[in-house]
Amino acid sequence: NRIGALSASLKDYDYLAPLGKRLKPYLPIPQTAVDHHASLGPLIVAEYLDLVDRLPREPVVLLGERNLKTLYFHIGWARQIVRYQGERILLAAPDQVAREVDRALHYLESQGCHSWIEFLRNASHIENILGQTAERFAEIKSRMPELADRLDRLADSMSTMQIKCFVGEIVITNAVIEQTDQIAAGWTGSLLSVCGRFTSTWQQIFFDPMVRAGRETLLRHEIEWIQILQRHPSPTELLSSAKRIRDEGKKLSSWMPNEALTKMIISAPPDIFEQTLRCQLRLHLMAAELRGQPWPVDPYDPSGKPLRPFLRDGKLMGAYSVSEDGVDNGGTRGKDRYFPLYGPLEVPVVVAEPTAP
Repeated sequence: NRIGALSASLKDYDYLAPLGKRLKPYLPIPQTAVDHHASLGPLIVAEYLDLVDRLPREPVVLLGERNLKTLYFHIGWARQIVRYQGERILLAAPDQVAREVDRALHYLESQGCHSWIEFLRNASHIENILGQTAERFAEIKSRMPELADRLDRLADSMSTMQIKCFVGEIVITNAVIEQTDQIAAGWTGSLLSVCGRFTSTWQQIFFDPMVRAGRETLLRHEIEWIQILQRHPSPTELLSSAKRIRDEGKKLSSWMPNEALTKMIISAPPDIFEQTLRCQLRLHLMAAELRGQPWPVDPYDPSGKPLRPFLRDGKLMGAYSVSEDGVDNGGTRGKDRYFPLYGPLEVPVVVAEPTAP
């Protein structure tokens, strides 16, 4: 709780900067960003760093007892902390960058996960930190030899985290079904967001009977999704499962009481499967590059080839996946998925500062 409270005083630079002066990937750091971080209270910064460094290297519960009203209470805190920590990586002196990457990964490892929303939050935060790390990848390679093992462990932990979030979702499903009259409109989260779409009148006429009629079908599907993950499927098998679940969702009816509830949320598991896969692929890629080992196989490639290198002027910039269509488009944005290692997909554009008249 204290780390979250401190985050309110540790606003990242991009939160306050004008649109034209925000931090841009692979461009020089604006002096205003340096000045902003220097202006943050040194005592607050010191306390924050000390608390983060003392977090255990395993998931912890940052809040006390949780219920339907506190499920997602700390998501905003975590987002702010990750943004701030990401900027510390970009701003760090060469001899401090490894320390800041280690601290950011340490914080990510401490984040628990008991719902789909929390899992997607954690995955997006990992992607955020990997993006900042990639911008200083060349420096880190020689300064952080243990990073490869950390990245592989984090990738492996996502599989366990994913199972926990699906188990937690079953708990949430039962709680929501039993307490639909207590769910306030506008709440976020899988089944919680479904509840928020209905007025009290519609709840009485339609929603309450529907969730009770559909509970067995929904729980049966949720158990099946957990069983898929417990088999520790290969990336290709996970993609196949995601496709099958999507196809099942298309066959469900919004007007059949025992199917409507599942129809509303069945699109979430495939998205989570694929988000996990993409994040793990990026983690394993960076670990392999650090070790000088072959890159991981691209699970989207029907030929079973590894991720492909993206070169600019003969220099390696990063790797790309052929992505969902399975077609090699040379790393093209929107068609393939690019993972930066030493440079961006496109040459960054430097916008000249306006000159005084």
